[in-house]
Amino acid sequence: MGLSPLRPRTPAPLPMVFSPPKSTGLAIGLGAITLTLALDAVLVALIRFAPLSFPTFIFICLLAASAPVLAWIAYRCYGLARARYVLSRNALVVEWGGRREVIPMEMIGEVRASAEVETVLRPPGITWPGCIVGRTRVPDFGDVEFLAAAPPGQPGLVLLSYPGGWLAISPTDPQAFLHALAEFRAQGVEDRIEPESARPGLEQWALWHDWRALGLVALGGASVLALVGYLLAIFPQLPPEIALHFNAQSQPDRFGPPTRRPFCTRWLNFAHKAWKIVSNPSRRGQGWSSGRCGTTGERSASSPSAGRASLHLSATCWRFSPSFPPRSLCTSTRRANPTGSARRPVSSSSPSSPGWRGR
Repeated sequence: MGLSPLRPRTPAPLPMVFSPPKSTGLAIGLGAITLTLALDAVLVALIRFAPLSFPTFIFICLLAASAPVLAWIAYRCYGLARARYVLSRNALVVEWGGRREVIPMEMIGEVRASAEVETVLRPPGITWPGCIVGRTRVPDFGDVEFLAAAPPGQPGLVLLSYPGGWLAISPTDPQAFLHALAEFRAQGVEDRIEPESARPGLEQWALWHDWRALGLVALGGASVLALVGYLLAIFPQLPPEIALHFNAQSQPDRFGPPTRRPFCTRWLNFAHKAWKIVSNPSRRGQGWSSGRCGTTGERSASSPSAGRASLHLSATCWRFSPSFPPRSLCTSTRRANPTGSARRPVSSSSPSSPGWRGR
């Protein structure tokens, strides 16, 4: 009895990869990033060379506001550069940056081209031509998530229904995509695949849905901006020399021009030392200084935060009392400390002392 020859097994068709048209969206996005960086360079030059005043505060706010805008545009460009649609017999995989949607083939329902849709599809949120991303609610459709490069109304858009709503994509060749999808659905599913929906971790933070927490964060940031804005507004009116440092007895022991307290240097130094203490638990009891000062009060007085507070305190006290600090106290301190480097306290604790102000 002869054996029948084995029939060669027909190989399964390979997955097909479709990409959205990326040139227009990337050109606009990278152009916006370049323009924003150029404006930031101008703002940095104005902040660096212009005198400290309230317009400087406006420049600082604009520079700070450009950071999240740059991050948002850069992430959108990153998602568009990595976008692709992978189609196989088992599932449709949509990848767009950190967004990944796996839809099993048996869960794909109705498929429509944008030319067949009479309802006006409005892109969600802030978009630009060539990068349409977001979720919106459309009458007669429900929730529609756009992961596309073609705007609604153009023939390059394809809509697919699945249990999560509708998905709007834009392969470079929509007709080839629809033809391949019809063939894969006619061949049937080869392996069962579980559905998957992954989003970037930042988008899943509960903070974005808590309006009270967002309000508190905004209120805290606004209070800091108001303090900095007030200081810069009165900065041109400050005297040529103010108290720049206070010792452990809350007495000024260093004087100089207000510009000797640069904003960025002090805050970066403070953040660096804070990070070293948080990251090294064994140093949490050592204070902010390097250990050269003897008492806890002296350590706190020599810290960057105390120096930063001294500038605000000096400027505010001078604003409401132009005689602060007393000229006699400045004179006695300068005689005891002509170089401005020593940290010895000034003896002015008695009411008869010319530097006593009723502390």
